[in-house]
Amino acid sequence: FTRKIQLERSLFTALEDQSLYLAYQPIIELQTQAVKGFEALLRWNHTALGSIPPDEFIPLAEEASLITPINNWVIIEACEQLAKWQQTIDPKLTMAINISPHQFQSDSFIRTLQHIVTERLVSPSSITLEMTENIAILQTQRTVERMHLIKSLGFRLSIDDFGTGYSSLQYLSAFPIDELKIDKVFIDGLATNDHALLDSIIQLGHNLELNLVAEGVETEHALNYLKTTSCQHMQGFIFSEPLSVQDVEKRFLTP
Repeated sequence: FTRKIQLERSLFTALEDQSLYLAYQPIIELQTQAVKGFEALLRWNHTALGSIPPDEFIPLAEEASLITPINNWVIIEACEQLAKWQQTIDPKLTMAINISPHQFQSDSFIRTLQHIVTERLVSPSSITLEMTENIAILQTQRTVERMHLIKSLGFRLSIDDFGTGYSSLQYLSAFPIDELKIDKVFIDGLATNDHALLDSIIQLGHNLELNLVAEGVETEHALNYLKTTSCQHMQGFIFSEPLSVQDVEKRFLTP
């Protein structure tokens, strides 16, 4: 078998055999360094091939039309985990969950969100659904209506990797979003004192009264610079890599 065929076949049973799991990267408040919440990140530990990177298996899952059921599982799993941590670590913790364009269009996604609300798994206001700018490109009336539907259920919306897609500033005012996540590429620019674009994005987000999260913060220099701006949150290896449930509890559960 080629690796691709082997992976595709295994994906069909990955949920059943529990080889898919979530890792959680802390989201940190810049000024206080307090943990505000976590981003749930999908991981796959293949029984024969070991750890498969998300940028390899997620496109395969999309091709095989498996991304929607997998992502719906991610939402429920992340919400259940957040409910536990709100009881044991901090009741104000939040969870960020990535949504694929395929999933965003699907009715089962909306049913999953409705299930969270009716079952009261967690307060939807503590869940931020992250969409890439690719969803924003489909800026049809239907996209806007769907976003308003998600917001009416109480969930928060975020644009992920902001500034790297074919973004138009027009959609920022058209879409009912709460947050921009600033792509790592703009944070990396700080190493060479190239911060003009980063400053512009932060100013734009600030003017639109959006929450801002800087992704991929890895150096003291980047951290110190961000602290001088109006960006509110960060995530990155300087504070923590994505953690297993056990590692989160070891680190943040006060004995």
